[in-house]
Amino acid sequence: MKHNFTKKDIIIEIEKRHREHRMHHQKNYGHHRKHNIHHREFHKEMVDRKLNELFFLHKYMKIFRKITLIVSIVIILFLLKVIGFKLATWLIILVLIINEGTIVYMISRMEKRFVKPMEKLQSGVRKIADGDYTVRLETDTKNEIGILTREFNKMASKLEEGEKIKKEYEENRKALLANVSHDLKTPITCINGYVEGLLENVVSKDNVDNYLKVIKSNAEYMNRLIDDLFLFSKLDMQKLDFKFEKTNIKLYLNDIVEEFSFILDEKEIKFSYEESIDTETFVNIDGKRLYRSIRNILDNAIKYGLDKENLKIEMMLYKDKDSIFIVIEDNGFGIEKDKVDKIFQRFYRVDKERTKDINSTGLGLAITKEIVDAHKGEIYVSSEVNIGTNFTIRLPIFKEDKNNGE
Repeated sequence: MKHNFTKKDIIIEIEKRHREHRMHHQKNYGHHRKHNIHHREFHKEMVDRKLNELFFLHKYMKIFRKITLIVSIVIILFLLKVIGFKLATWLIILVLIINEGTIVYMISRMEKRFVKPMEKLQSGVRKIADGDYTVRLETDTKNEIGILTREFNKMASKLEEGEKIKKEYEENRKALLANVSHDLKTPITCINGYVEGLLENVVSKDNVDNYLKVIKSNAEYMNRLIDDLFLFSKLDMQKLDFKFEKTNIKLYLNDIVEEFSFILDEKEIKFSYEESIDTETFVNIDGKRLYRSIRNILDNAIKYGLDKENLKIEMMLYKDKDSIFIVIEDNGFGIEKDKVDKIFQRFYRVDKERTKDINSTGLGLAITKEIVDAHKGEIYVSSEVNIGTNFTIRLPIFKEDKNNGE
């Protein structure tokens, strides 16, 4: 039985596929830098050692058979001389049977422990090289071949996961282009129509200001959409720079509340703020980015208010263990339970028919979540239709590094 085992069969094929896969992601999907194949060298040293052991065993078997043949000839000559031809013949036959049986047993044992698992591993590597990341190999051994096989399965799982991420990313990219095209086309068409009306002097003087307001509103919407797209793409590719600073969360939020109290008061929207937190409570935040997250939630509460006259927005700040919590609650439309988990998806709108007259990019909450995640925090949402919605942002409390303080 002849087996052509070389290091190229195992290592080069894996590294080639691994390298191509990694280069493809680095070129087209920069934001997936976390997608490094588990143990990228695929335990090259282990493979070398095990293959060398296998080659040594093959070589050893050949030498062993030659030595056995020489010893057998010596024994035959000795027995012929000492005990006679007939008895010597039977003893020789017995020795040969035992010898061949031993060799067969050793070869069978070696095949079971090394050759067959390596053949399966080779086959699995070829399937991986052909793009089949679903392949998995079974093993019940605890030797290095078994360890190698289990590492192969981990690698295949990572590759399969990466392929799913790549497909999901491509689908999201196509959806993004479709949504952007649609969301830009609507205001552009509107602006074009109103401008034509103004240029052709078909608009009465009393309606000119109204036309200009509509044009301005749509232009501002497109500007927000472009800003949101730029910000979201930076977040998505993990290329947005954050300037984290130790910040007194109580003072920080007081400034935001003061600003929004004025805005909401002008809109005649009821607003209340409560806080129960120590004066000296600090968080490590990028104030500008976190402000964008809070602003997005408050803007949504205003835009989607069920009844502007009776709309009420409540805001709270409190501390629990090693975290602070910022709560923003309104009594607006509310969200159906089956849609709550989708609101952080890009371009998702809860009810397009109900909100068709509201200028919204559909990226606000997606951006909010990305920013909160970048702060190592979490955002939760609970809602009930016609009752209201509750957003809660959790952020870790800043802790001084004792090593730096020494």
